[in-house]
Amino acid sequence: MAWQLPVFHPEVVERLAVLNAPHPGALLRELRTLDQLRRSWYIAFFQLPWLPELALRAGDAALLRRMLRQDPVRPGTFDDADIQRYVDALMQTGAATATLNYYRALIQRNPLELSRQIQVIDVPTLLIRGQQDRFLGPRLTEGLTRWVPDLRIERIPEAGHWVMADVPDRVNELLLAFLQGN
Repeated sequence: MAWQLPVFHPEVVERLAVLNAPHPGALLRELRTLDQLRRSWYIAFFQLPWLPELALRAGDAALLRRMLRQDPVRPGTFDDADIQRYVDALMQTGAATATLNYYRALIQRNPLELSRQIQVIDVPTLLIRGQQDRFLGPRLTEGLTRWVPDLRIERIPEAGHWVMADVPDRVNELLLAFLQGN
């Protein structure tokens, strides 16, 4: 969604900071590769009706709990209280569907139509990328200046998908410097 805001509402965006989210153009390109398809299999699963909601909520959100315990690079990144907050949020009426609808919207439109909507982002942009992300392949950062000419990519080797939780001090430092124009 962050990538779309400066395209559809450029008047409200002075600077854009994105944490570990692929640019739509790069995602469309990379979903044609076996590597990214393997990493993103869950997006296809999330397209099914009701079954993904059931899977997310099953066993008191066991899947979410396992993901938050096993996927961060740093063990203990999310403590029990953090995980419980995520579970409580997911268990609210309609929350699982709302979460899944983000992924459903990614591919419900015709890819050709979506590719035509991808336009140049004309504001300074910072992409903070955890290099150990198991869901988003490293090639998703290649060729982005085609769509984002004023782009700075900060690759953080010791972080994964949850970059803001893996290295919060580093992410905050990068965000503050960028937002202050440094």
